[in-house]
Amino acid sequence: MGCAVRRVRVGGSRNAHLRADAHPRAVADQGLRRYLTNPPDIDARVTARMERQRRLDESTPLELRAVVAEEALRRPVGGWAVMQAQLEHLIAVADRPNVLLQVLPLNVGAYACQSGSLTVLRFDEGEDVAFLESPLGGHVVDERPEVQACHYLFDEVRASALSTSQSLDLVRSIAGDIVL
Repeated sequence: MGCAVRRVRVGGSRNAHLRADAHPRAVADQGLRRYLTNPPDIDARVTARMERQRRLDESTPLELRAVVAEEALRRPVGGWAVMQAQLEHLIAVADRPNVLLQVLPLNVGAYACQSGSLTVLRFDEGEDVAFLESPLGGHVVDERPEVQACHYLFDEVRASALSTSQSLDLVRSIAGDIVL
């Protein structure tokens, strides 16, 4: 039996753990299809992303510490209705005791993970592992010095982010600005 992931720390412009149902498909339709020509590969990625999110609802739920870039909250991927649902989903997920959501505001400027996402996984047993994701795929980081660097990068991004209450206020404000 393998070790279960206990905690996830994720930051950047992409975050599979916080997507509403229609949002991963919209991301795939508007982005991945340009680079991947095999629809089953795209479907497998979308299914895997939604399965990761289900872990937040288990009896012993996954702990999620997420920093989402503000530009990702303002870009209407899939159209305004999909984006509205995505923002409402973020608000609901952030209310869970096992989820800490922060937003990295636009005025921060350049930041680590700007071109994708950084995920650090903590397991019940064994060493932490990191995963770097870009639009074309991902890279597993399992060497201790590089994983430690990923922890540092996440901490730097998180330190520049808004507090959890400020973050939720901003998400609510952005959602309230959408006119359908």
